[in-house]
Amino acid sequence: MTLDICRPGSQALNSQGEESTPASIWQALTGIPITDELLEWPADLFALTNVILERSEAFRFVLSPPCGVEWPPPRFPNVPAQVIPVNYLRWDLVTPEADEDEWGGRNVDAPRVRIISMNAVDYRAGSIVMGEVVNEDTIPAFINVNAVLIGQNGKAIDEESSFDKIAHVLLPKQVSPYRIDFPHVALLDVKNVHMDVKATLVPASADPVIGVMDQKKETNALGGDVLSGTLLNESGQVVNVPHVIATFYDNNGKVIWVSDGYVDRALYPQTPEPFAVQIPRAVADKVQNYHVVVNQYSITKQ
Repeated sequence: MTLDICRPGSQALNSQGEESTPASIWQALTGIPITDELLEWPADLFALTNVILERSEAFRFVLSPPCGVEWPPPRFPNVPAQVIPVNYLRWDLVTPEADEDEWGGRNVDAPRVRIISMNAVDYRAGSIVMGEVVNEDTIPAFINVNAVLIGQNGKAIDEESSFDKIAHVLLPKQVSPYRIDFPHVALLDVKNVHMDVKATLVPASADPVIGVMDQKKETNALGGDVLSGTLLNESGQVVNVPHVIATFYDNNGKVIWVSDGYVDRALYPQTPEPFAVQIPRAVADKVQNYHVVVNQYSITKQ
């Protein structure tokens, strides 16, 4: 049984009788505008999203969409029938016991990985540690980078990991950016940073291959600086959750920013999809080069 509920549309008006916008609502509630810096922090972005959804009453569309509108909207491209050859490299992990967890070989050495750069910067009221890590081995590795901030008194004041701001699975000789956020520790209070990278042997493959095309720095509709481009899934399987990580370098080749974002739809075979990641205004003018990697999460991928 289908129940159709139609509700007349309404517009929110401010005290001057003008139509409210997300920017005007946020300004009225917080006293600050929506900026690139605000959108960079997950907590602020969540608060902004919650305010917009609550004031616009968009929550109700999940259960009661407007007449003639499907929610969520369909996002399945019409992919033509085709044959895509599979000729990628693959590494399997064979364990002596059938029920042993394949994530991490117990009787083999960990892959050789190394942090090749690190840069700590102030950002808003906190600090960020960023750089790059390389898999120097001939086998794939699952990696995670950790940082411990040491205070002026020589004691640890905070510890964080790269979480999802890294390409966790690195094939041999691959390089990944990493970024570790410390939103509540100013760099002025830090005397030293202790870095640590953990690596575990994992099964992996070079498929799916995701091409990154038409990359360019530009200004978006809100006036913010972004790196935009197009992703092309060159394999024959669907990438359900594409995650883009961009590394930005200055004219000396130093990592000065790492930005990431999730594409809002799956990557179907041979179907281009646009992407864009934010660049803080203070960083944008210093960028001389950039590099993009794509994490690929698929339902069929273990």
